[in-house]
Amino acid sequence: DDQYNRLASGSLGGYDFIRGKIETLEITPVQLALEPCTGSVVMTDTNTGEVLACVSYPGYDNNRLANAMDSKSDTIGTFGVLLATLLSPVLHFQLDGYMGLIVSGIIFYSAYDLLRDVMSALLGQAPDSKMIHTLSNEILECPVVISVHDVLIHSYGPNQNYATAHAVVDGRLSLIDVHSHIDQVERRIKEKTGINVSIHVDPVLLDDRQTQQYHAIFDEMIDALGNHQWEIHDFRIDPHKDHVDVFFDLVVPYAETRSEEELTRLVRDHVKCPGPVQLFIEIDHPIGF
Repeated sequence: DDQYNRLASGSLGGYDFIRGKIETLEITPVQLALEPCTGSVVMTDTNTGEVLACVSYPGYDNNRLANAMDSKSDTIGTFGVLLATLLSPVLHFQLDGYMGLIVSGIIFYSAYDLLRDVMSALLGQAPDSKMIHTLSNEILECPVVISVHDVLIHSYGPNQNYATAHAVVDGRLSLIDVHSHIDQVERRIKEKTGINVSIHVDPVLLDDRQTQQYHAIFDEMIDALGNHQWEIHDFRIDPHKDHVDVFFDLVVPYAETRSEEELTRLVRDHVKCPGPVQLFIEIDHPIGF
């Protein structure tokens, strides 16, 4: 053919002729009895260490797997290829098939690990307790805040975190003054943690004797009913001529199997107040701080 004619006429050198045949796999290194008859090439970015290409002969092209593996899988896969390359000539046995199974297992595990992380992000996962306490302590530093509860962190991807919290304040304080303090807290948390936090204010009447009386009655009763595992917050009352409306959130463990109606009925049956009461109870679970 044309290449042989060019070779015979001297227009094509012998080196270029042999190299072209090897590149097109018309001639293999084994046919030429080249030693070693196996080899591999690994190309990496010297700045980042990222594996750019990894290929072995005989065997498979690892470039097809590079995009599906993380850095750890790349490292293990590259090590497996190099190990097979070095040991195959010594053992006179091709290890590519076994290394292929090992690398396939690594890829499968990486896919499972990636899927688990994605599912956790989609379905929700428990927030970092350390961050919850950090946010709570920042809010408690505000001079108008008495206590903090229901601190929740919502993650919408890397560096996209939002939080909500409830802060108990004195109900007799100026709303403008309270808003000013809370706004400062939200900005300070944003600067320190990068989290956008929205704080809900729960006003309470600290010096109201009737509120204190009812709160003490319900607090003692709830503690006894829940065997020291129940607690209440957001407690307030609204007195009327013939009865008193009582509002509070009842926090019960996740192991509690009774319904909201059953728990409300249980509290109503055991409460002993100076006069008629109408209960408005929200059942909650211990979330956050």
